Amino acid sequence: MQKQRFIALNAEPSKRRVLVARSRVLRVVADEVRTLATRTHSSTKENTSAVIVSITQGRDEKTVASMEESRKSGYASVEEARNSWIVVKAELKAHGRDT
Repeated sequence: MQKQRFIALNAEPSKRRVLVARSRVLRVVADEVRTLATRTHSSTKENTSAVIVSITQGRDEKTVASMEESRKSGYASVEEARNSWIVVKAELKAHGRDT
């Protein structure tokens, strides 16, 4: 009985260290997702402004090119977000929390 208590007491700090490490990983991933969202928002805003300027100035070719650039940027951002979500899901699953 005494040995079991000793083992349990020694396991507590290890559990805390693991939980702290996992929470750090989740914070880093959350920060990355926030950064990605901010970059996506800024990029979309810039590209939208460029499209509006091009349209109002009658620059059809530049407008189409800008729209294509926006589309590619949007797809890249979605892919980055998808990859970040995969990491978050893996971490949640490792913590025993299914999504």
